[in-house]
Amino acid sequence: MDVALGRKGILKEYSDAAAQKAADVDLSGKYEINDLVLLQEYVLGKIKEFPENKPAVPVLDTSKYEAKFSGLTLAESFKKQTENNPLYTQRFGADPGWMVYDGRLYVYTTADQFAYKNNQMIENDYSSGYINCLSTADLVNWTDHGQIPVAKTRVNGTPIAKWANNAWAPDAAWKKINGQDKFFLYFANNGSGIGVIQRFRYRRYHS
Repeated sequence: MDVALGRKGILKEYSDAAAQKAADVDLSGKYEINDLVLLQEYVLGKIKEFPENKPAVPVLDTSKYEAKFSGLTLAESFKKQTENNPLYTQRFGADPGWMVYDGRLYVYTTADQFAYKNNQMIENDYSSGYINCLSTADLVNWTDHGQIPVAKTRVNGTPIAKWANNAWAPDAAWKKINGQDKFFLYFANNGSGIGVIQRFRYRRYHS
């Protein structure tokens, strides 16, 4: 039956793509008369397996690239392949910025989250008014400081920057002014401007 169907496939191409692929017994990428001959010889017991006739894969000449890296010595990584250290797993964060203060590294991220409408999940529009904050003293153990309610989109309660719709791509800096350490948290109000919060006060800057 296979040989009979194979003959029909030679005279009139298979309309079923799966059948045509199965009939290509030498894996050449095309069903042709050679496949039918091999199939007939297999049925008659003349051969016990089908020879492969896969198209040759062109060999890429990498010699010029190898020469560029011939003198390169890779340093041993401090972190082994089996050692994983995610900053946190309890929520999403994007566009991180950072600040070092008093021996700690502080990381600030956009607080990405699932979007819902009428209790149904919808396509994410990446709108958020929160900024995540976490810190570490050794790059191994991390402290989650929670979320800063910066802008008004999807924020419970009163945001710090009431004029802002979103708080994206944050970054932070500090400077000693008049003997006191002052902290500044910068964020993008989507494409509408750049804001900065000083402690719990803010000023507005237009881009």
